[in-house]
Amino acid sequence: MYDQVLQALTLFHSSGNVEAQLYRQLQSASILFDKALYSQAKKILRSAEKLATKHHLTNVLLEIRKQSKRLLEINNYFDIEIEDIEEVEKTDAEFHAQSKSEDQLWVIKSKIFHRLSHEGPARSEQEKAIYTEYFKSFQKLNLPKQLTFEASYLAQHIKSAYHFAVHEPSKSLLALEQNRQLFIDNEVQRKTYPDRYISIITNLIYTCDQLEREKEAQEYLNELRLLHVETKEEAMQDLRVKLFSTLASIELSFYTKRGNYHILEKKLPSLEKDIHEFEHEMSTLRKAYIYFKLSSVQLVLGNYNHALKSIRMILNDSHLDKKEDIVSFSHILEILIQLELKNFDVVPHLVKSTQRFLQLRNRLGTTEKELLLGLQRVSQTPHILDQREKWMDLHQSLSQMTEKSILSQDYFDLCLWIKSKGQNRSFIQLMQEKGCSVKPAA
Repeated sequence: MYDQVLQALTLFHSSGNVEAQLYRQLQSASILFDKALYSQAKKILRSAEKLATKHHLTNVLLEIRKQSKRLLEINNYFDIEIEDIEEVEKTDAEFHAQSKSEDQLWVIKSKIFHRLSHEGPARSEQEKAIYTEYFKSFQKLNLPKQLTFEASYLAQHIKSAYHFAVHEPSKSLLALEQNRQLFIDNEVQRKTYPDRYISIITNLIYTCDQLEREKEAQEYLNELRLLHVETKEEAMQDLRVKLFSTLASIELSFYTKRGNYHILEKKLPSLEKDIHEFEHEMSTLRKAYIYFKLSSVQLVLGNYNHALKSIRMILNDSHLDKKEDIVSFSHILEILIQLELKNFDVVPHLVKSTQRFLQLRNRLGTTEKELLLGLQRVSQTPHILDQREKWMDLHQSLSQMTEKSILSQDYFDLCLWIKSKGQNRSFIQLMQEKGCSVKPAA
Protein backbone atom coordinates (compact mmCIF):
# COMPACT_ATOMS: atom_id res chain seq x y z
CA MET A 1 0.00 0.00 0.00
CA TYR A 2 2.85 2.36 0.90
CA ASP A 3 4.44 1.79 -2.53
CA GLN A 4 1.14 2.34 -4.31
CA VAL A 5 0.44 5.60 -2.45
CA LEU A 6 3.98 6.80 -3.16
CA GLN A 7 3.62 5.94 -6.84
CA ALA A 8 0.31 7.83 -7.03
CA LEU A 9 1.83 10.87 -5.33
CA THR A 10 4.81 10.73 -7.68
CA LEU A 11 2.54 10.79 -10.72
CA PHE A 12 0.43 13.59 -9.23
CA HIS A 13 3.34 15.90 -8.43
CA SER A 14 5.47 15.17 -11.50
CA SER A 15 3.20 17.30 -13.68
CA GLY A 16 4.41 20.45 -11.96
CA ASN A 17 8.08 19.50 -11.75
CA VAL A 18 10.32 19.90 -14.80
CA GLU A 19 12.95 17.40 -13.62
CA ALA A 20 10.28 14.78 -12.94
CA GLN A 21 8.87 15.31 -16.44
CA LEU A 22 12.33 14.92 -17.96
CA TYR A 23 13.04 11.66 -16.14
CA ARG A 24 9.72 10.30 -17.31
CA GLN A 25 10.71 11.21 -20.87
CA LEU A 26 14.04 9.46 -20.39
CA GLN A 27 12.25 6.35 -19.20
CA SER A 28 9.93 6.50 -22.20
CA ALA A 29 12.86 6.91 -24.59
CA SER A 30 14.62 3.92 -23.02
CA ILE A 31 11.52 1.75 -23.45
CA LEU A 32 11.16 2.84 -27.09
CA PHE A 33 14.82 2.05 -27.73
CA ASP A 34 14.42 -1.45 -26.29
CA LYS A 35 11.45 -1.94 -28.62
CA ALA A 36 13.66 -0.83 -31.58
CA LEU A 37 11.45 2.25 -32.11
CA TYR A 38 14.49 4.43 -32.68
CA SER A 39 12.94 7.41 -34.47
CA GLN A 40 10.32 7.83 -31.74
CA ALA A 41 13.04 7.57 -29.06
CA LYS A 42 15.11 10.19 -30.88
CA LYS A 43 12.12 12.54 -31.06
CA ILE A 44 11.49 12.28 -27.30
CA LEU A 45 15.18 12.82 -26.49
CA ARG A 46 15.35 15.94 -28.68
CA SER A 47 12.32 17.35 -26.87
CA ALA A 48 13.84 16.47 -23.49
CA GLU A 49 17.17 18.09 -24.42
CA LYS A 50 15.46 21.35 -25.38
CA LEU A 51 13.52 21.40 -22.11
CA ALA A 52 16.59 20.57 -20.00
CA THR A 53 18.66 23.22 -21.82
CA LYS A 54 15.96 25.83 -21.27
CA HIS A 55 15.98 25.15 -17.51
CA HIS A 56 19.77 24.75 -17.20
CA LEU A 57 19.47 21.20 -15.83
CA THR A 58 23.03 20.10 -16.53
CA ASN A 59 22.97 16.72 -14.80
CA VAL A 60 19.78 15.70 -16.60
CA LEU A 61 21.31 16.85 -19.90
CA LEU A 62 24.24 14.51 -19.36
CA GLU A 63 21.83 11.60 -18.89
CA ILE A 64 19.90 12.59 -22.02
CA ARG A 65 23.10 12.69 -24.04
CA LYS A 66 24.06 9.20 -22.83
CA GLN A 67 20.86 7.85 -24.35
CA SER A 68 21.34 9.96 -27.49
CA LYS A 69 24.78 8.41 -28.04
CA ARG A 70 23.21 4.94 -27.98
CA LEU A 71 21.10 6.01 -30.94
CA LEU A 72 24.20 7.05 -32.87
CA GLU A 73 25.51 3.50 -32.59
CA ILE A 74 22.49 1.58 -33.83
CA ASN A 75 23.79 1.28 -37.42
CA ASN A 76 27.39 0.54 -36.41
CA TYR A 77 28.38 4.17 -37.13
CA PHE A 78 27.54 3.66 -40.81
CA ASP A 79 25.36 6.75 -41.21
CA ILE A 80 27.37 9.29 -39.15
CA GLU A 81 30.54 11.27 -39.91
CA ILE A 82 33.67 11.71 -37.81
CA GLU A 83 32.70 15.38 -37.45
CA ASP A 84 29.48 14.27 -35.73
CA ILE A 85 31.49 12.37 -33.13
CA GLU A 86 33.79 15.37 -32.59
CA GLU A 87 30.76 17.62 -32.14
CA VAL A 88 29.42 15.22 -29.50
CA GLU A 89 32.80 15.34 -27.77
CA LYS A 90 32.84 19.16 -27.78
CA THR A 91 29.27 19.50 -26.47
CA ASP A 92 29.80 16.84 -23.80
CA ALA A 93 32.94 18.65 -22.62
CA GLU A 94 30.93 21.85 -22.18
CA PHE A 95 28.22 20.07 -20.20
CA HIS A 96 30.78 18.28 -18.04
CA ALA A 97 32.53 21.60 -17.31
CA GLN A 98 29.21 23.11 -16.22
CA SER A 99 28.39 20.08 -14.08
CA LYS A 100 31.84 20.14 -12.48
CA SER A 101 31.52 23.85 -11.67
CA GLU A 102 28.13 23.25 -10.02
CA ASP A 103 29.61 20.43 -7.94
CA GLN A 104 32.61 22.53 -6.87
CA LEU A 105 30.43 25.48 -5.92
CA TRP A 106 28.10 23.24 -3.94
CA VAL A 107 31.00 21.84 -1.90
CA ILE A 108 32.34 25.30 -1.00
CA LYS A 109 28.86 26.59 -0.18
CA SER A 110 28.22 23.57 2.03
CA LYS A 111 31.51 23.97 3.91
CA ILE A 112 30.68 27.61 4.74
CA PHE A 113 27.17 26.75 5.87
CA HIS A 114 28.35 23.74 7.85
CA ARG A 115 30.62 26.02 9.87
CA LEU A 116 27.91 28.68 10.21
CA SER A 117 25.47 26.04 11.41
CA HIS A 118 27.84 24.75 14.09
CA GLU A 119 29.90 27.79 15.09
CA GLY A 120 27.99 30.86 13.88
CA PRO A 121 29.68 33.95 12.39
CA ALA A 122 33.37 34.56 13.09
CA ARG A 123 34.15 35.70 16.65
CA SER A 124 37.91 36.12 16.20
CA GLU A 125 40.54 36.69 13.54
CA GLN A 126 41.35 32.97 13.63
CA GLU A 127 37.72 32.02 12.87
CA LYS A 128 37.54 34.71 10.19
CA ALA A 129 40.65 33.18 8.56
CA ILE A 130 38.88 29.81 8.25
CA TYR A 131 35.95 31.38 6.38
CA THR A 132 38.40 33.34 4.22
CA GLU A 133 40.17 30.14 3.19
CA TYR A 134 36.87 28.74 1.95
CA PHE A 135 36.21 31.94 0.03
CA LYS A 136 39.69 31.90 -1.53
CA SER A 137 39.04 28.40 -2.85
CA PHE A 138 35.89 29.84 -4.50
CA GLN A 139 37.86 32.71 -6.04
CA LYS A 140 40.42 30.27 -7.47
CA LEU A 141 37.82 28.21 -9.36
CA ASN A 142 38.15 28.17 -13.13
CA LEU A 143 34.48 28.65 -13.91
CA PRO A 144 32.98 28.67 -17.43
CA LYS A 145 32.26 32.10 -18.91
CA GLN A 146 28.59 31.27 -19.28
CA LEU A 147 27.27 29.87 -16.00
CA THR A 148 24.13 27.82 -15.63
CA PHE A 149 21.34 29.14 -13.44
CA GLU A 150 22.41 26.72 -10.69
CA ALA A 151 26.04 27.82 -10.82
CA SER A 152 25.08 31.51 -10.81
CA TYR A 153 22.83 30.96 -7.80
CA LEU A 154 25.51 29.03 -5.89
CA ALA A 155 28.18 31.66 -6.64
CA GLN A 156 26.06 34.48 -5.20
CA HIS A 157 25.02 32.21 -2.32
CA ILE A 158 28.67 31.69 -1.41
CA LYS A 159 29.37 35.44 -1.53
CA SER A 160 26.39 36.35 0.66
CA ALA A 161 27.19 33.63 3.22
CA TYR A 162 30.90 34.46 3.41
CA HIS A 163 30.37 38.20 3.87
CA PHE A 164 27.73 37.48 6.51
CA ALA A 165 30.14 35.16 8.33
CA VAL A 166 32.93 37.78 8.44
CA HIS A 167 30.59 40.64 9.40
CA GLU A 168 30.46 42.50 6.08
CA PRO A 169 26.70 42.99 5.71
CA SER A 170 26.89 45.56 2.89
CA LYS A 171 28.69 43.09 0.63
CA SER A 172 26.38 40.28 1.72
CA LEU A 173 23.40 42.44 0.76
CA LEU A 174 24.73 42.98 -2.77
CA ALA A 175 25.05 39.22 -3.34
CA LEU A 176 21.57 38.61 -1.93
CA GLU A 177 20.07 41.24 -4.23
CA GLN A 178 21.81 39.61 -7.20
CA ASN A 179 20.32 36.24 -6.28
CA ARG A 180 16.86 37.68 -5.81
CA GLN A 181 17.04 39.28 -9.26
CA LEU A 182 18.21 35.97 -10.69
CA PHE A 183 15.00 34.32 -9.49
CA ILE A 184 12.79 37.23 -10.52
CA ASP A 185 14.19 36.98 -14.05
CA ASN A 186 13.49 33.24 -14.12
CA GLU A 187 9.95 32.58 -12.95
CA VAL A 188 10.17 28.83 -13.64
CA GLN A 189 13.13 28.46 -11.27
CA ARG A 190 11.29 30.53 -8.66
CA LYS A 191 8.33 28.14 -8.85
CA THR A 192 10.56 25.07 -8.92
CA TYR A 193 12.63 26.14 -5.90
CA PRO A 194 10.34 28.37 -3.79
CA ASP A 195 12.29 27.42 -0.65
CA ARG A 196 15.42 29.02 -2.08
CA TYR A 197 13.58 32.22 -2.90
CA ILE A 198 12.09 32.33 0.59
CA SER A 199 15.57 31.95 2.11
CA ILE A 200 16.87 34.83 -0.02
CA ILE A 201 14.03 37.12 1.09
CA THR A 202 14.57 36.10 4.71
CA ASN A 203 18.27 36.91 4.54
CA LEU A 204 17.53 40.21 2.82
CA ILE A 205 15.25 41.21 5.71
CA TYR A 206 17.88 40.27 8.27
CA THR A 207 20.71 42.04 6.42
CA CYS A 208 18.72 45.21 5.73
CA ASP A 209 17.80 45.21 9.41
CA GLN A 210 21.47 44.96 10.36
CA LEU A 211 22.29 47.90 8.09
CA GLU A 212 19.32 49.89 9.49
CA ARG A 213 17.73 50.10 6.04
CA GLU A 214 14.29 50.14 7.58
CA LYS A 215 12.21 50.81 4.46
CA GLU A 216 13.77 47.94 2.48
CA ALA A 217 13.53 45.52 5.39
CA GLN A 218 9.84 46.38 5.72
CA GLU A 219 9.23 45.84 1.99
CA TYR A 220 10.88 42.42 2.04
CA LEU A 221 8.96 41.47 5.18
CA ASN A 222 5.70 42.39 3.44
CA GLU A 223 6.73 40.27 0.45
CA LEU A 224 7.39 37.32 2.76
CA ARG A 225 3.98 37.77 4.40
CA LEU A 226 2.33 37.86 0.97
CA LEU A 227 4.10 34.64 -0.02
CA HIS A 228 2.82 33.05 3.18
CA VAL A 229 -0.77 34.06 2.44
CA GLU A 230 -0.61 33.06 -1.25
CA THR A 231 0.80 29.60 -0.62
CA LYS A 232 -0.84 28.80 2.72
CA GLU A 233 -3.45 26.42 1.30
CA GLU A 234 -2.03 24.95 -1.90
CA ALA A 235 1.64 24.63 -0.91
CA MET A 236 3.29 21.33 -0.08
CA GLN A 237 3.65 20.66 3.65
CA ASP A 238 7.42 21.16 3.58
CA LEU A 239 6.99 24.65 2.10
CA ARG A 240 4.20 25.53 4.54
CA VAL A 241 6.45 24.58 7.45
CA LYS A 242 9.34 26.58 6.03
CA LEU A 243 7.18 29.66 5.42
CA PHE A 244 5.69 29.54 8.91
CA SER A 245 9.00 28.99 10.71
CA THR A 246 10.79 31.61 8.62
CA LEU A 247 8.11 34.24 9.11
CA ALA A 248 7.88 33.48 12.83
CA SER A 249 11.67 33.80 13.23
CA ILE A 250 11.82 37.05 11.30
CA GLU A 251 8.91 38.69 13.11
CA LEU A 252 10.27 37.66 16.53
CA SER A 253 13.63 39.16 15.61
CA PHE A 254 12.12 42.22 13.93
CA TYR A 255 9.91 43.24 16.85
CA THR A 256 12.28 42.35 19.70
CA LYS A 257 15.05 44.41 18.16
CA ARG A 258 12.72 47.42 18.09
CA GLY A 259 11.34 46.94 21.57
CA ASN A 260 7.82 46.29 20.26
CA TYR A 261 7.07 43.62 22.84
CA HIS A 262 3.47 44.76 23.18
CA ILE A 263 2.85 43.60 19.59
CA LEU A 264 4.46 40.23 20.27
CA GLU A 265 2.40 39.83 23.45
CA LYS A 266 -0.76 39.89 21.31
CA LYS A 267 0.75 37.49 18.78
CA LEU A 268 2.02 34.93 21.31
CA PRO A 269 -1.16 32.78 21.64
CA SER A 270 -1.54 32.18 17.89
CA LEU A 271 2.22 31.83 17.46
CA GLU A 272 2.48 29.16 20.15
CA LYS A 273 -0.51 27.34 18.64
CA ASP A 274 1.19 27.23 15.22
CA ILE A 275 4.49 26.14 16.75
CA HIS A 276 2.69 23.21 18.36
CA GLU A 277 1.19 22.28 14.96
CA PHE A 278 4.51 22.34 13.10
CA GLU A 279 6.83 21.40 15.97
CA HIS A 280 7.73 17.93 14.71
CA GLU A 281 8.30 19.09 11.13
CA MET A 282 10.45 22.17 11.69
CA SER A 283 14.20 21.88 11.37
CA THR A 284 15.98 21.54 14.71
CA LEU A 285 17.90 24.80 14.30
CA ARG A 286 14.87 26.83 13.24
CA LYS A 287 12.89 25.46 16.16
CA ALA A 288 15.74 26.31 18.55
CA TYR A 289 15.87 29.90 17.34
CA ILE A 290 12.10 30.33 17.70
CA TYR A 291 12.10 28.85 21.19
CA PHE A 292 14.99 31.10 22.20
CA LYS A 293 13.19 34.19 20.96
CA LEU A 294 9.98 33.10 22.68
CA SER A 295 11.89 32.61 25.92
CA SER A 296 13.51 36.04 25.70
CA VAL A 297 10.13 37.66 24.96
CA GLN A 298 8.52 35.92 27.96
CA LEU A 299 11.47 36.99 30.13
CA VAL A 300 11.04 40.65 29.16
CA LEU A 301 7.25 40.43 29.65
CA GLY A 302 7.77 38.93 33.12
CA ASN A 303 6.36 35.48 32.33
CA TYR A 304 9.33 33.70 33.87
CA ASN A 305 7.93 30.17 34.10
CA HIS A 306 6.93 30.27 30.43
CA ALA A 307 10.39 31.61 29.61
CA LEU A 308 12.02 28.74 31.49
CA LYS A 309 9.84 26.17 29.73
CA SER A 310 10.83 27.53 26.29
CA ILE A 311 14.57 27.70 27.02
CA ARG A 312 14.58 24.14 28.31
CA MET A 313 13.14 22.99 24.99
CA ILE A 314 16.57 23.92 23.63
CA LEU A 315 18.76 22.76 26.50
CA ASN A 316 17.06 19.37 26.70
CA ASP A 317 17.48 18.67 22.98
CA SER A 318 20.60 16.54 22.49
CA HIS A 319 20.52 17.16 18.73
CA LEU A 320 21.43 20.80 19.37
CA ASP A 321 24.67 20.08 21.18
CA LYS A 322 26.69 20.91 18.05
CA LYS A 323 24.95 24.25 17.52
CA GLU A 324 27.30 26.03 19.85
CA ASP A 325 26.30 29.69 19.62
CA ILE A 326 22.56 29.47 20.36
CA VAL A 327 23.04 26.76 23.02
CA SER A 328 25.74 28.86 24.70
CA PHE A 329 23.37 31.81 24.85
CA SER A 330 20.54 29.57 26.06
CA HIS A 331 22.63 28.59 29.09
CA ILE A 332 23.12 32.29 29.89
CA LEU A 333 19.43 33.05 29.44
CA GLU A 334 18.46 30.25 31.81
CA ILE A 335 20.60 31.86 34.52
CA LEU A 336 18.85 35.22 33.96
CA ILE A 337 15.45 33.53 34.23
CA GLN A 338 16.40 31.71 37.46
CA LEU A 339 17.57 35.02 38.94
CA GLU A 340 14.16 36.53 38.13
CA LEU A 341 12.47 33.53 39.75
CA LYS A 342 14.69 34.15 42.81
CA ASN A 343 16.03 30.60 42.61
CA PHE A 344 19.41 31.87 43.81
CA ASP A 345 20.52 28.49 45.14
CA VAL A 346 20.57 26.88 41.66
CA VAL A 347 22.55 29.69 40.00
CA PRO A 348 26.05 28.61 41.17
CA HIS A 349 25.41 25.14 39.76
CA LEU A 350 24.19 26.61 36.45
CA VAL A 351 27.22 28.91 36.30
CA LYS A 352 29.58 25.95 36.72
CA SER A 353 27.81 23.83 34.10
CA THR A 354 27.79 26.78 31.68
CA GLN A 355 31.51 27.36 32.24
CA ARG A 356 32.17 23.71 31.54
CA PHE A 357 30.01 23.77 28.40
CA LEU A 358 31.79 26.85 27.04
CA GLN A 359 35.25 25.66 27.98
CA LEU A 360 34.84 22.31 26.22
CA ARG A 361 33.93 24.22 23.06
CA ASN A 362 36.68 26.82 23.35
CA ARG A 363 34.12 29.59 23.96
CA LEU A 364 35.03 30.60 27.49
CA GLY A 365 36.73 33.93 26.81
CA THR A 366 37.37 36.79 29.24
CA THR A 367 33.92 38.28 28.54
CA GLU A 368 32.13 35.02 29.28
CA LYS A 369 34.17 34.53 32.47
CA GLU A 370 33.37 38.04 33.70
CA LEU A 371 29.69 37.68 32.82
CA LEU A 372 29.25 34.37 34.64
CA LEU A 373 31.21 35.57 37.67
CA GLY A 374 29.05 38.69 37.82
CA LEU A 375 25.81 36.70 37.62
CA GLN A 376 27.02 34.45 40.42
CA ARG A 377 27.78 37.50 42.57
CA VAL A 378 24.23 38.76 41.99
CA SER A 379 22.81 35.39 43.14
CA GLN A 380 24.89 35.57 46.31
CA THR A 381 23.57 39.05 47.20
CA PRO A 382 20.08 38.66 48.69
CA HIS A 383 19.29 42.33 49.37
CA ILE A 384 17.69 44.09 46.38
CA LEU A 385 19.70 47.32 46.71
CA ASP A 386 22.95 45.42 46.94
CA GLN A 387 21.90 43.39 43.92
CA ARG A 388 21.46 46.54 41.87
CA GLU A 389 24.97 47.57 42.79
CA LYS A 390 26.28 44.19 41.61
CA TRP A 391 24.35 44.56 38.36
CA MET A 392 25.86 48.00 37.75
CA ASP A 393 29.35 46.73 38.54
CA LEU A 394 28.85 43.93 36.03
CA HIS A 395 27.57 46.35 33.40
CA GLN A 396 30.56 48.62 33.88
CA SER A 397 33.08 45.78 33.64
CA LEU A 398 31.45 44.32 30.50
CA SER A 399 31.32 47.75 28.85
CA GLN A 400 35.10 47.99 29.19
CA MET A 401 35.72 44.60 27.58
CA THR A 402 37.58 44.69 24.27
CA GLU A 403 36.77 41.04 23.55
CA LYS A 404 32.97 41.12 23.19
CA SER A 405 32.24 37.60 21.80
CA ILE A 406 28.94 36.59 23.44
CA LEU A 407 27.89 40.22 23.83
CA SER A 408 28.23 40.68 20.07
CA GLN A 409 25.58 38.06 19.29
CA ASP A 410 22.22 39.24 17.98
CA TYR A 411 20.12 36.84 20.04
CA PHE A 412 19.49 39.12 23.03
CA ASP A 413 20.92 42.45 24.25
CA LEU A 414 22.62 41.20 27.41
CA CYS A 415 24.30 44.50 28.25
CA LEU A 416 21.02 46.38 28.09
CA TRP A 417 19.31 43.77 30.28
CA ILE A 418 22.06 44.04 32.90
CA LYS A 419 21.84 47.84 32.76
CA SER A 420 18.06 47.72 33.25
CA LYS A 421 18.51 45.57 36.38
CA GLY A 422 21.16 47.91 37.78
CA GLN A 423 19.08 51.03 37.20
CA ASN A 424 15.81 49.30 38.17
CA ARG A 425 14.23 50.45 34.93
CA SER A 426 12.17 48.77 32.22
CA PHE A 427 14.21 46.90 29.63
CA ILE A 428 11.68 47.97 26.97
CA GLN A 429 11.99 51.60 28.03
CA LEU A 430 15.76 51.47 27.71
CA MET A 431 15.42 49.95 24.24
CA GLN A 432 13.13 52.79 23.24
CA GLU A 433 15.60 55.33 24.56
CA LYS A 434 18.30 53.58 22.60
CA GLY A 435 16.27 54.38 19.51
CA CYS A 436 15.20 50.84 18.66
CA SER A 437 11.45 51.37 18.77
CA VAL A 438 9.86 52.11 15.41
CA LYS A 439 6.39 52.26 13.98
CA PRO A 440 4.88 48.74 13.98
CA ALA A 441 4.94 46.90 10.67
CA ALA A 442 1.75 47.04 8.65
